[in-house]
Amino acid sequence: MKRFLCVLAVVLLAPAVALHAQTTNGSIQGTVTDPSGATVGGASVTGRNLDTGLTQSTTTTDAGNYSLPNLPPGRYSVTVEAPNMKKYSREGVTVATAATVSLDIPMQVGAVSDSVTVTADALQLQTATSDIGATVQSSLVANLPLAVSGTIRNPVQFIELVPGFVGGVDNNPGSNSSDDFKVNGGQEGGTDILVDGVSISLVSPNTQWNKGVSSDAVQEFKVLQSNFSPEYGESGDGIISLTMKSGTNELHGSAYDYLRNTALDANSWKNNLLGSKRSLDRQNDFGATIGGPVYIPKLYNGKNKTFFFFAYEGFRFQNGGTGTASFPNEDFRKGNFSALLPATQLYDPTTHAAIPGNILTNDPNFTPSTVMTEVFGLLPATNGSLTDNVTNHTVSSTTANLFDVRVDHSLSEKHRISGGFDYDNTRTGGSSDLGPIFGSHLPQRTRYARVTDNYVFTPTLVNQLLFGFSRRYRAEVADSLGQGYPDKIGLKGVQNTTFPCIKFTGSPYQEVLNNCGDSEFADNVYQVNDGVSWIKGKHNLKFGGEVRMLQFNVRRLTSSILMPIRPAAPATPLEREVIR
Repeated sequence: MKRFLCVLAVVLLAPAVALHAQTTNGSIQGTVTDPSGATVGGASVTGRNLDTGLTQSTTTTDAGNYSLPNLPPGRYSVTVEAPNMKKYSREGVTVATAATVSLDIPMQVGAVSDSVTVTADALQLQTATSDIGATVQSSLVANLPLAVSGTIRNPVQFIELVPGFVGGVDNNPGSNSSDDFKVNGGQEGGTDILVDGVSISLVSPNTQWNKGVSSDAVQEFKVLQSNFSPEYGESGDGIISLTMKSGTNELHGSAYDYLRNTALDANSWKNNLLGSKRSLDRQNDFGATIGGPVYIPKLYNGKNKTFFFFAYEGFRFQNGGTGTASFPNEDFRKGNFSALLPATQLYDPTTHAAIPGNILTNDPNFTPSTVMTEVFGLLPATNGSLTDNVTNHTVSSTTANLFDVRVDHSLSEKHRISGGFDYDNTRTGGSSDLGPIFGSHLPQRTRYARVTDNYVFTPTLVNQLLFGFSRRYRAEVADSLGQGYPDKIGLKGVQNTTFPCIKFTGSPYQEVLNNCGDSEFADNVYQVNDGVSWIKGKHNLKFGGEVRMLQFNVRRLTSSILMPIRPAAPATPLEREVIR
């Protein structure tokens, strides 16, 4: 199934409107005036990133307006020069994710060789847009704890800090179906999630997102809640925007490990009651990051020009449990249901005659099923009781490996490109000592890539082009996958993939062989964005377009087999095969 969604927005905006496209980039804009309050046209305005040395220049219009669009989030200095005016420098201008900083520049009369320097790192008010949102700064992203109990950390969970959030964020990357949150009273599933401007929302029919980004690779987290610009036309609720870290002129790295181990745990009350030893409980979240300028000795020095950032996060989790399960006991498997008397009397479904003693071999029309005889041979031995007759020792596990890479390169002061790639391979599941037909696992692999091209045609005309691709493969399968169990038990007419789905309806054993719905899913999202920003006199013009191509694929590995007890109705073809 493919769905094609195209959005084209052409907007004429007032002077104080942001010029950033649907990316995590921000902008600085304002008006340059002289001591009398008159606007200064033709002034040179230069913004410089204090961490990477990236520079971008423009000139003020006849109305004194300027704009530095498509700036990566970070700390900037702004320098303004004009004839017969002192050089003006402003340090510590912080540009947040998808934010527009309004910075009006008051010039002073004097020689160009003289200068006025203002140093401030205070938060600039965003008076240029009507966006309502909240930003989780990089210091909070780095220091606030995230849930790590049994699941890898999920940066989307930062949305719980935002006013207007209602619901919950499932922190399990192996389970995408329980993110039932809303923002600002919107509808569930109406929030779009962007990574460096590329959507990672999935095409699946229920509420699902990719979660293949390491928290330590996220620089900033922002939620746009309402009144956002037309380029965010894919959401009816809110926009979650994740800005990934990039390298700087300084080489930086980090390493970490969060460990929990069985040796540090006390035994549970239930284990003590059953005389069992401590259940397995191991959890390890570890990783490392490194970023800086690209440097190849004697060949290339990328300082102020080319930067890289790399992050790896691994997660290993094993947790054991002990419980009881209900299986048909040995008498039931042989057709002896006398334990149900006198409350329940069995009848021959063809003659409606009572079966003497509830023992099926006493019925002249009874023929043992060869398929079910093989199935019963795979069930564990019981203690003879009708219910809670088997002790079940289980192990839940999660293994995850996440990689994040980003490269930024400045071809010239007018032209820069950046690219990123994220990879996640996660497997969650549970096994049982009762055998492989009772365990299941959920493998998930996500890949998404993006390339951004920024080009300054003139000081007042800027273009940004974005290509993005996101893919998620996910499976919900039993551990018996690929072991040919249908052939082993003699069941024909079904896929020979996993142990078949068999339900004993109307009994406490209904779900013991419930391998129903084993499936594989694949989502593909292709995205192209282009935005042109043009300053003309007192007006800012913005032209933009977006194309998204969405694909969702499903492969069913099992068929659901429901076997109710029906006194006289004829059996279906599949039921006849099972009871054969």
